[in-house]
Amino acid sequence: FPIFVSETQAFLYDLKEGLVVEWNPEDMTIIEVYQFDPLVSIYNPSDVITFLSYLRGDKIFIPVWQLRPFECCNITNTSDMGAIVAVFDVNTKTLAYEKDTRLMSANSNMILDENGSLYVPPGRDQNSLIARYFDYDRDQAPSPHTLLKFNDDGTFDTNFSLNLDDVLDIELIGEASFVFDNKVVFTYYDSRDAQLPPTIDNWGAFRTNPTRQVAVDLATKEVEPFTAFENYDAVAFRRQIDGVNYYLALNFVESGMNDSFYLRQDSFDSFTEIGAYTGATVQVLGKLW
Repeated sequence: FPIFVSETQAFLYDLKEGLVVEWNPEDMTIIEVYQFDPLVSIYNPSDVITFLSYLRGDKIFIPVWQLRPFECCNITNTSDMGAIVAVFDVNTKTLAYEKDTRLMSANSNMILDENGSLYVPPGRDQNSLIARYFDYDRDQAPSPHTLLKFNDDGTFDTNFSLNLDDVLDIELIGEASFVFDNKVVFTYYDSRDAQLPPTIDNWGAFRTNPTRQVAVDLATKEVEPFTAFENYDAVAFRRQIDGVNYYLALNFVESGMNDSFYLRQDSFDSFTEIGAYTGATVQVLGKLW
């Protein structure tokens, strides 16, 4: 997806091809095309996605989502694992990859708190499935379910991490939605009642399991139910517009064409549905200027 810096400067990117395109949205002309080394997934070259980005000052942050490894994996080199965020400097036109090995893999989005601080949530679905179905040294591998924080200077916060496995029996993370009042809200599948498919090829069977939505205090690790999303299977942060947060909510259906909804956050546990789409996932919501 494009990210707009100003009325006359915007960027598109395809990191799998090693391309960042600078263009002028005012007259729809390309300013310059920048080439870098292509980004390759550690699991499957075709299964890496970068489509959401976040502007902080003169830097664009692009979380790297490595998908479920359908066609592999006897994972032996756990040192390749880690949460990755691409950092593109708007002024110097340089691209760097920040990596944190406290988390197995990042999700496709970041989440933020009421102060605007960005967090890197666990990758949805795929991390737990890797941990369940593939043979590797788990003692040497990063956690699949740790929440990290990302600084505005384009680095991971080394002073913050929360391993959600320390407070809950997690089989699979659905979506981390937001951080507010020092609590993280997310959806998960509990290992005590999840019915596991026999192979990863049938991973979609996870979606028939009941989800649980909770708020976990980042400091005390106290867990409490969160009911504001009880009508949805998963809710993910998408954009903040004029100081208001907006979310993509999904209800899973067997066909795989999920029903989706856009929500506006009115308070910690109050949301207004502003759009609904049947059999489609609508990803983009934004305001230019």
